[in-house]
Amino acid sequence: MSYSKRQLWGGAITTQLPTNLIDASQFREIPDSQEVYVSKTTEDSIIFDLLEYATDPIDSKALEYHIAELTRVNGDDESSYKLMEGKIEEFENCNIQDSKSYVAVTLQNAKKWGRDQTLLVSLFGLIRIGKVDTDLLISVYLPFKEVAELQELQKVMDGDRDEDNLAIKKINNAKKDLISILSSTKVENWELFG
Repeated sequence: MSYSKRQLWGGAITTQLPTNLIDASQFREIPDSQEVYVSKTTEDSIIFDLLEYATDPIDSKALEYHIAELTRVNGDDESSYKLMEGKIEEFENCNIQDSKSYVAVTLQNAKKWGRDQTLLVSLFGLIRIGKVDTDLLISVYLPFKEVAELQELQKVMDGDRDEDNLAIKKINNAKKDLISILSSTKVENWELFG
């Protein structure tokens, strides 16, 4: 996979994204607090959200808090998702000073895309920017809709960790993308945060 440097929020934040992603603001309206990139060939997408700093949960629980909030806002029950790897991991290689980062992979039934049987694997990265009391949430969405994809994903849910499993390959590739994003994200202009 090849990556290129992208400017978020008018260049206030930069990161490395897969070159096959396009800026969704070219063809639809995006809220000011978000940046959205979509694949040219699949329904995969990456969303960047600037969120209020979660102060109630401790750092390691902040990502879980934001995932539950997203799930609720999308009209699903907070218990409709599960952590695929059983835990939220701390990510050590963040470039933003005085910040902490976390990664999680979740699975949930999705009501989007007009189909009830869509399973959505979501990878989340959270950069807690304490200096400006802001959480930067990066969401990588991988819908699984085709019968063959769903069968491979079901094997993963049943404990299959075979590296030849197409679902595992898709998830691992997305995780590489998320790690690239987390490790390359930089704040170029702190005035973005007021």
